[in-house]
Amino acid sequence: MQRTEFRPLKILMCCQFPVLAELGGPKGYIEVAETYRQRGHHVDLVGINQIVGSDSIEYHEAWRLEHFSSYLKAYILKHAHQYDVIEYEAIYLPYNLKEQVKSILVARSVLLELHFLKIKLPVLKTFKAQLSHFLKASKRESELKKRIEGFLTAMKYADVVNVSNPDDKNILIEYGIDKEKIVMQPYGISQKRYDQLNKAHLNTDEKRPPKIAFVGSFDRRKGAVEFPSLAFEIKTAFPSVVFKLMGVLGLFRSSQDIFKYFGPELKDNVEVIEKYNPDALPDLLKDCSIGIFPSHLESFGFGVLEMMSGGLPVVGYRAPGTSMLLPDELLVPIGDHSLMAKKIIRLLNSEEERKRYSEICSNRAKEFIYENQKNLSLEKYQGLIIARE
Repeated sequence: MQRTEFRPLKILMCCQFPVLAELGGPKGYIEVAETYRQRGHHVDLVGINQIVGSDSIEYHEAWRLEHFSSYLKAYILKHAHQYDVIEYEAIYLPYNLKEQVKSILVARSVLLELHFLKIKLPVLKTFKAQLSHFLKASKRESELKKRIEGFLTAMKYADVVNVSNPDDKNILIEYGIDKEKIVMQPYGISQKRYDQLNKAHLNTDEKRPPKIAFVGSFDRRKGAVEFPSLAFEIKTAFPSVVFKLMGVLGLFRSSQDIFKYFGPELKDNVEVIEKYNPDALPDLLKDCSIGIFPSHLESFGFGVLEMMSGGLPVVGYRAPGTSMLLPDELLVPIGDHSLMAKKIIRLLNSEEERKRYSEICSNRAKEFIYENQKNLSLEKYQGLIIARE
C-alpha cells in the first residue's frame, strides 16, 4: 500500500573536507544539511577526518584522489544500514554498491570538472607558471581524463545525481548520464542569514573612496590571472578605488603574497582579509559599493549570493554556477575583464544605477532563500523510497 505522506528520512552526508564553517569547500554540504534538518529530517554530516579516522593527516587534493575512495567505500558499507539516503562526492566513489547498499545513493559534485573540457583556465603570467603549465600539460590532461572517467562511473551507479545549476545538468546529459536521475537543486541561504547580510547597505557616501568586494578564494579559477589588469583599468578611472578581497587564501598563502602579486602600482588599492568568521561578513560588506566575481566556473556562487544578499550589485562572468544568480545586464563573457571593468566603472559613476541594481540583486537573492524553495532532492528521495516499498 502506498503512503500518502512523506516520513522523516535518515540521511548520511559524506564530505571530502573537514566540516568547518570557515572553510569554503564544505560550505555546500553544511548548507544542504541544514535545509534537510529544517524540514524535519535527521542528518549526520561527517567530514573526511571522521571517515578516515584521523585528524593528523593533511588531506590535500592529491591525497584525496589517491586514497579517499577506499576509506569512503568502507565507511558507507559499515554504516549504510542506518540510513535511508547517503550523499557523497561522486569523484570519490566510482563503485557499484547497489547489491550491498539498500539506501538511496546520491552523487554530488562540489565542482563539475567536465566543464574543464570546454573552459580553459588562463595561466599566471610568470615565467615559472608558464613553464610549469607547458611541461605538465600532457600529465594534467591525462589526470583530468582519469578523474572524469571515475566521476562518470560514479554517476552511472548512483540512484540520484544531484547538481546545483542548469549548466551542470546539461553537460551531464551531453555525456550520457540519464536525465531522469538528475535533480537540479540549487544551493541557497537561510532566511536568518539573508537578513543578517541584508543589513549591509549600499555605500552612498560620495566622500568615501569606492570599495569593491570580492568574496572567495583567490586563484586561477576565480579570476586571479586577469584581476590585476581588471583592477588597473578601474583604477585609471577611479584612482582611489579599493578592492576588498575576503577569504582569499589558497593559491596565495598570505596577504603579502597577494600584495606582491598585484605589484606596487596597485598595492595601495587592495585590502586583504585572509580569513573571516562567517558571522562577520555583514559588517565586512558594509563599506562596499559593488561586488565583483570573475570566476570561470562554480558549482554554485555562494560568494555572489552573499554579496547580493548584502545589497551589492555584483558583476560576474557568464559562467556555470554564477550566471543563474545574476541579472543578465551584470554578466560578461568569461575572461572579458575589459567589459567587466567598463560595467563596474559605469556603476561607480551612477549612484542611481547602483541603487537600482542593488535592489534587483537583493530581490533575486530572496529567490534562493531555503525556506522559500521547493526541495526537489527530498521529493526525489521520498519518491524512490516509496516506489521500493
